[in-house]
Amino acid sequence: MITREADYGMRVILALSRGWKNGGGDHVSVGVIAQGMGIPYRFLRKIAGRMVAKGLIVSRRGKSGGLRLARSPSKISMLDVVNAMAPESVDLSACVRDPAICGRSKGCPIGKALGELQNDLQNRMKVATFDRLSACEQCDPFR
Repeated sequence: MITREADYGMRVILALSRGWKNGGGDHVSVGVIAQGMGIPYRFLRKIAGRMVAKGLIVSRRGKSGGLRLARSPSKISMLDVVNAMAPESVDLSACVRDPAICGRSKGCPIGKALGELQNDLQNRMKVATFDRLSACEQCDPFR
């Protein structure tokens, strides 16, 4: 299950993707993002720190400070954000992540099916880049 941190992280990247221009974008204040995306301000500050550490966004302090993307939205996928925020949230089963924990993992049809679903999910999340997600004209991320 996608965690609240991963969900909020994707909202932040979506909001910042809207302002991306060739080579960058303006910094958007944490308060504007928090209010527009329905994220508690203090929680956004916490997850922004993690996203900075993972290289998804950059932060600048001061009057014209705020957050902006560290790279093009075409280079950031849903999977990138989820892996940065809560990588375990896309695991369908512990035995898929670590077959050694289950004595039945060899030849188990359930584990095999879950592994295939896991791969499909991750592949779909890889191609869901934020340039594509933010391109929807009717989809205002600050609504």
